[in-house]
Amino acid sequence: MLFVLLVALDQLSCGPLCSADAFTQYSALLARAQFGNSRVEEAAFLVQDSDGHLHAIEWRSGEADRVSYSGLRPDHCIGIMHTHPSFADTQPSRGDRDEARRVGLPFVVVTRVIVTVAWPDGTVSSLIDRARWAAMRRPASHR
Repeated sequence: MLFVLLVALDQLSCGPLCSADAFTQYSALLARAQFGNSRVEEAAFLVQDSDGHLHAIEWRSGEADRVSYSGLRPDHCIGIMHTHPSFADTQPSRGDRDEARRVGLPFVVVTRVIVTVAWPDGTVSSLIDRARWAAMRRPASHR
């Protein structure tokens, strides 16, 4: 019972960014970035539809070690997600934290080892621990 309560409290702290839909989108973005083996960063808006489901609106591919977007933010955007290459830091960069504050949206950093987020209030947290993320990304035939 206590475990269920702790999981529920954890889910409340990060809301839809910790949902199964969100992790499906994080996995797809990581696959697009060759599971962290590409130097090119990939990014997308995380958008919540009226039914509460999440989907990604992908940006054009970035450049080596960076990605940028020019244009309007889509309606119902709840966050921005992007990859960091495998050799990069697994934590949100100073630029990620600054942009989260500037635009007032969470910036999710997706790497092959962990998913972290820079919140608009300047804090940083993990959305999943390393072991659960590794298990989640494992192909179904290996589960």
